Amino acid sequence: MSVLYFILLICVGALAAYCLREFYVRFLNYHRYEDAYLANLNEAIERHSENLTFESLVRLNSWQGLKRFKVARKVVETQRQVDGKQISDISSFYLEPLETPRPLPGFLPGQHISLELDTPDGPLLRYYSLSDAPNEQHFRVSVRRALAPPHLQENVADGKGSGFLHDSIEEGTEVKVGMPTGDFCLQTDIDVGTPVVLLSGGIGITPMLSMAKALAQTQPKRRVLMFCGIRAALELPMCADIDFIAEKLANVDVYICMSAPDGSVPELLPRKNVHIVTGFQDGRVIEGPDGVGCWLSIELIKEIVGDDEGQDFFLCGPPPMMRALVDGLYFWGQPREKVHWEGFGPCAVNWPGDIINSKLRPCAVSFIDPGKGNSRVYLDWRPASGTILDLADSELQKVRKLKRMCGKGFCGECKTTYKGTVVYDKPPVFGPLKENECLTCCCRPDGDIVVTVNA
Repeated sequence: MSVLYFILLICVGALAAYCLREFYVRFLNYHRYEDAYLANLNEAIERHSENLTFESLVRLNSWQGLKRFKVARKVVETQRQVDGKQISDISSFYLEPLETPRPLPGFLPGQHISLELDTPDGPLLRYYSLSDAPNEQHFRVSVRRALAPPHLQENVADGKGSGFLHDSIEEGTEVKVGMPTGDFCLQTDIDVGTPVVLLSGGIGITPMLSMAKALAQTQPKRRVLMFCGIRAALELPMCADIDFIAEKLANVDVYICMSAPDGSVPELLPRKNVHIVTGFQDGRVIEGPDGVGCWLSIELIKEIVGDDEGQDFFLCGPPPMMRALVDGLYFWGQPREKVHWEGFGPCAVNWPGDIINSKLRPCAVSFIDPGKGNSRVYLDWRPASGTILDLADSELQKVRKLKRMCGKGFCGECKTTYKGTVVYDKPPVFGPLKENECLTCCCRPDGDIVVTVNA
C-alpha cells in the first residue's frame, strides 16, 4: 500500500511540476506577445498620427445643428455713455457645453460660431467670431453692442442680437451653439515661416485676437504685425488680450492707430513693441497721444511692413476700411492668395483683379416684392456691385431690405427664388437648393434676372 501511495505522490508531483512549467512558459509567451503587440500598436498610432489632419481631429467631437451650451462667464470688457447712462459696450461670453462631450472640437483661429438666442420674439440666430485661441473647455465670443445710426433707425434688427446678449444673457443662461465654421482663418498647425499682418478696425479685432493668441501657443517666434484702427483711446477693445499677445509673441509689433486722439492713451502696459500711432506725415510715423490723428491706411501699412515678400494679410472691420485696404493691397501688388478678409454688416468687398478679369457682364436685376403687391424695381448690376444682396443693400431707398445673416452662404437666411442664371464664387455650404432658389449673399447674376424680395 505504501508503495502505491509513494508512486501516486510521484505522479501528482510530476503533474504539478508539468503544470507549473506550462503556466510559466505560457506566462512568458503571453507577456512577450503583449509587449510586441503594444509596441506594434504604439508604432501604428504614431504612424497614423503623422497623417492626421486638423480636419480629422475636429471631426472627433463635432456635431450637426445646434447644441446646448451655458454661459459660464460674462465679462464686460468696455463701457460707454449713451443718453447720460453708462452701458456695456463690449462683453465677452465664455460658453461651455451642456450635452456635448469634452474636449470641445478644435477650430481654426478666425472662424465663427452660430448662436441661437431665445428672445421674447422667438429664436434669433446670430454669427460671432471666436475671440480666443482654441481650447478644450470653452468657446469665447466678444460682442459689441450695435446701436443703429439715426438715419438707419428703422433697421432695429441690426442691433437686436447684440442688445439681447448684453442686457438679457447672464452667467448660467442656456444658449444653443453651432460648430465653428468659416473660411476666414489662419492655419497655425503648419509653420510656413512667413510674416503675418493682422489689420482690424473696431470690434473687427476679435478674429485677430484668436489668430495671434493661437500663434502664441504654436509658433511664438513667428513675425506678427498687428494693426488696430480706432477713433480714440477709450474705444480700444480687449486691452488685456493685446497685453497678452505683446508679451507672449517674441517677434510681434502692435500698432494702435487713433484717427481722433483726445490726448489720452489706451490702458495698455508700456512695452517697446506696442506703438500708439496718432499721426503719419511725409512717410513719418508719429507716436504718442499728441498727434492730430492717423487712419489705418495702406500708406501707413506699406511704410511699416516694408517690401518683404510672402507675408499673409488678414483684414476685418467696417466696410469703408475694408474696401480701401483691399484695393490698396491689390494696387500695391500683393498676390490674391495672400490677402484674406471678412467684413461685418453689409460689406461688398471685391478683389479688384476679380472685377477687371470678370467674365460677367453688366446686366439688369429686377426685384419683385410680394409684400408690395408684386411691385418691381430695376437695378443695374456691374461686376463691382458684388453679390445680388450687396446690390440690394446699396439701393435701400428703392429696394426693401433683404434678409441677411452670415453673408457667406452658411445659414440660408437669404434664400429666395429667382428666374435667370446666377453664379457662385464657390459652392455654398447651405443646401440643397431647388432649381429656382439662390442665396443672394454669395451669388452674382449671369445675365438679366428676376429676384423675389424675401424681406
